[in-house]
Amino acid sequence: WRYSTGARCIPAPCLVVPVVRHAASLEACVPTPSGDECNFDCEDGYEPVGVLSCYQGVWNQPTCHPRRCGSAPSAADVEDMRSCIGTPSGAICKTKCSSGRRPTANFVCQNGRFITEGVTCSLPMINSEDCDSMPPVLGAKTSPCGFTASGDICKVECDDGWALEGVAECMSGSYSRVACHPPRCDGSAAPISHAQDMSVCRGLENDATCPVLCDAGYLPAGERRPRTAFSRDPIP
Repeated sequence: WRYSTGARCIPAPCLVVPVVRHAASLEACVPTPSGDECNFDCEDGYEPVGVLSCYQGVWNQPTCHPRRCGSAPSAADVEDMRSCIGTPSGAICKTKCSSGRRPTANFVCQNGRFITEGVTCSLPMINSEDCDSMPPVLGAKTSPCGFTASGDICKVECDDGWALEGVAECMSGSYSRVACHPPRCDGSAAPISHAQDMSVCRGLENDATCPVLCDAGYLPAGERRPRTAFSRDPIP
């Protein structure tokens, strides 16, 4: 007698239902040949990470992770919150309220959805340490802040080309000094007959005076006073 040449060893299939926490039913994965994959879905609020595959009768270990929040939260008097899109589950996204209001709570992402219950923007109680509306700032691009709590900072933006000096911080009922300065005169001064090189006038602050140095035999008359750009009118 002799052995049959048809005998062989093959990789074992997976005959046991795999276990993936927060996955939908996986009974359809049995049996799965070694080397093959089985598509799986996760419960609502979860998303699959990895591939469920069989190798020699043993399943690998993919997971179902809590889903990120794919849309922006909203609530009354809340500003645009599109920056919250993509927040991981369990993480918070700070509530941004319209001017003069304060959030009662922050948005929390939970399994793909933001918890909005209890999130509102309310008018705060003003005490003696807080600041009311800030007086207008010359050269500011936007109106200064309304209510600002003590210790908070009011964001001031200057017009294009103007430079901001200081930080508008509310301290004990009043704002610290802040100002917007006009741009310096960085261009060339208008030429003046019988005057020496006027390049020394570059970089002067607005409303500053630039001295005129005349050629021999001439005397200066008037003054060169720049206002963000040099005047083109010659000095007599």
